[in-house]
Amino acid sequence: MKLEYSVLPVARFPEAIELIPEEPEGFERNLIFWNWKNSIPSIDNHKTIVFGAFDGNLLAGVCSFQPNDFIINGKKYLLHLVTDVVMAPDYRGKGLFSGFFTWCLANLENSEGTYLVASKMAKDIYTRRFEYKNLGRLSCYFAFANIEHLKHAKRGYKRALLHILSIINGRKKYTEDKEFTSGSFVLPPNINNMQNEKENKIRRYITREYLDWRYCSHPWRKYTFVGDKQGKYEHGFAILDGARIVELITTNETAAKEIIQNCINEIGKNKSPIAYCVQLEVPQERIAYLKAGFLKWPLKNKPFGLLQPPELFVKPRNGSLVGDILVKRKNWKFSNGDIGPEA
Repeated sequence: MKLEYSVLPVARFPEAIELIPEEPEGFERNLIFWNWKNSIPSIDNHKTIVFGAFDGNLLAGVCSFQPNDFIINGKKYLLHLVTDVVMAPDYRGKGLFSGFFTWCLANLENSEGTYLVASKMAKDIYTRRFEYKNLGRLSCYFAFANIEHLKHAKRGYKRALLHILSIINGRKKYTEDKEFTSGSFVLPPNINNMQNEKENKIRRYITREYLDWRYCSHPWRKYTFVGDKQGKYEHGFAILDGARIVELITTNETAAKEIIQNCINEIGKNKSPIAYCVQLEVPQERIAYLKAGFLKWPLKNKPFGLLQPPELFVKPRNGSLVGDILVKRKNWKFSNGDIGPEA
């Protein structure tokens, strides 16, 4: 069987939705989410690209890639985040996916490479079939935000940890989302200086347009922006999704510690027992979180059945200007908004 590949026309997006496992809310919710996700502001005229595999006029599979700028040694480079990869049921297990995905990678224009955050189950698929480099597992950091809430719950220590795990794994939610209106967040004037540090790191470049799209125009999720003690954002900010810190951009370690502590207080006010984040082992952020009172979750012990967090995979394009850097450095700082729930 031979499939044909091309960019998927917008008019056929509803067909792509039908290939994705349906959420409990159904097709209409999926379509709203799909249209929002693929409306990310363009980066230098690069927009989210959706490729389709066709068997005649039938849609057999889709792959979509989100363009993201990264700062690498002080310069901007375009990478693509792998977002949706799915084949129709009748075309699975027939060796058709490998050819389709390989074609997609070869047809991403001006990209230095692709990356994705996936479960350990995907390790063999991306590393063996497509030669992706596994840069390691994400770590979970947590802090007790409201001890009284745990006490009032009348749980022992083990049950309290189980209670926390249920939040980390998304089965419970104990925070009240705050309404946040698009355009009401004033991006710090020195936002570029916060992100262009010439350090030995790979950092996702965050723009005002991205913030407005990702955190202010989501169809149903509401986020909270947190600044310093005076409620200002001159030295950085954090963004909360319930009890999870999904974004942290600061000018220095002192500001980072203060903003993280403000996040703990904000989350505690909403009666969540913990604040947490999931990220790679970026030294600067790790130190800031530890100084602010966070603890690293002891994943080696797999306490009480904690699910293993996802891992980061990257594949530079052939001839990439930064290919060696992408696969050798493990201190990536990406946007958790790109990989978190409903990303």
